[in-house]
Amino acid sequence: MSDRTSRWALAEDGDGWWHAAPVHPAAGPGARMRVRDPAEAVRAAPPGTRWVWRSTAAVYPRLLAAGARVERCHDIEDAELLLLGHEGRSGEPRSAAAAWARLNNAPVPPDPPQRAIDPRAQDSLFDPRPTTPVPWTPCSPSTPTRRDGSTPPPTPTGCGCSPPPSPRPSSSPPR
Repeated sequence: MSDRTSRWALAEDGDGWWHAAPVHPAAGPGARMRVRDPAEAVRAAPPGTRWVWRSTAAVYPRLLAAGARVERCHDIEDAELLLLGHEGRSGEPRSAAAAWARLNNAPVPPDPPQRAIDPRAQDSLFDPRPTTPVPWTPCSPSTPTRRDGSTPPPTPTGCGCSPPPSPRPSSSPPR
């Protein structure tokens, strides 16, 4: 990432106004915007702006509906979700308020209730969804897994299982 890339924060207040401002304070207070539609802020920002916002799921459908697109963004909730997962803390609150509280050693608030999402909208890559665990039965290295009854050498995990044989290529030409 270049230091010349401008980063702007975009947030909605409780009254339906959107606030946009450069993240770097050197841009000065004159660059701040207060608009009714986030697409207005996106169109008014410098080309190539990297946006920082709370949730792409909350912002981007509005931008698309207005015909506005962004090249790059930082989604605080998705970034926090990935960082928590990396730390082995999946399931902890991932909201912007929770991330801010962790940064400031304050009590972490619970996540707000899930927002209603337009059913026609595209799924997010990182939306957490309940999963069904895949049953796994460990085998013993002495379990014969080859057709001839011999035991394969242990794999790096210590298990004697070998992957299923690859399908043989067909000798007949495709029709």
